[in-house]
Amino acid sequence: METNLQQEVERLQQELAQRDVLIEQLSEELFRLLKGNVAFVPQTSREKQELDLAQDQIQTLEAELADAQRLIEAKDQEIAQLKVQIQEMSERIRRLEKIVQEMPAIYKQKFTERMLPIKAKVEMLQRENRELHMELQTLNYHLTKNIRPKRLELPLVDLPSF
Repeated sequence: METNLQQEVERLQQELAQRDVLIEQLSEELFRLLKGNVAFVPQTSREKQELDLAQDQIQTLEAELADAQRLIEAKDQEIAQLKVQIQEMSERIRRLEKIVQEMPAIYKQKFTERMLPIKAKVEMLQRENRELHMELQTLNYHLTKNIRPKRLELPLVDLPSF
């Protein structure tokens, strides 16, 4: 977009230069005519028409020149604003790039912070599990030691003889 504006400004500057040359040529021609003939007063209606036409052309060119200068000034202001916006955007991009580069470290830190309570709970559960396992083994040992197989005493039953 800035390139288009610069091209437009260059085109307008070229047009201004061409108009300046034309105005200069017309001015020199009028000056030469007036200087060469100090008492130049249009004698014929044709000379008066040519002089009026030349003056109209000069006024038209001056108006076009003023318009072109205003347009160039407006384009220059727009270019300046765009340059400021580009600078602001570039700075914002740099800040965002820095944030993106810091993201892995931040993510790792947050993950570590979140894992601390989980690790503590897992360690506590593992410790409790070991204690319960040891207690279970102890109880199992005591149970197997204290229980002795007893003989079952069955009542004697008379069995028929064959």
